[in-house]
Amino acid sequence: MAKTQGGVEKFSENYITLVLTSPTGINEELLSPNTFFISNIYPNPFNPFFTVKTSSDKTESVRFEIFDVSGRKISALDKTVPEGISFTSFDLSQNPSGIYFLYIIHPTQSSFHKLVLLK
Repeated sequence: MAKTQGGVEKFSENYITLVLTSPTGINEELLSPNTFFISNIYPNPFNPFFTVKTSSDKTESVRFEIFDVSGRKISALDKTVPEGISFTSFDLSQNPSGIYFLYIIHPTQSSFHKLVLLK
């Protein structure tokens, strides 16, 4: 059974979802309002700086939290991310080499990212 939403046909059966884009190849859902995504986190592994590249269709508040491998929060940043492409850099020069986790909290979504600090 197919249903169309914004020019995108969706088929769903037995927990499998297939999304087919329009003939132009543009997924119209990606163009919907309130779009925010993380384009890139680089470099990874890093020493001692890394940058988060985000893209948003409007100015919004985003929270970045960094945790060490034991789950201890070592840094937090509340930032107003402007419309368009934005870059946020972090300095972990005061921390030892190891595995860290970046938790990004946005009003409509959140995500975890594994990072490796090599000194």
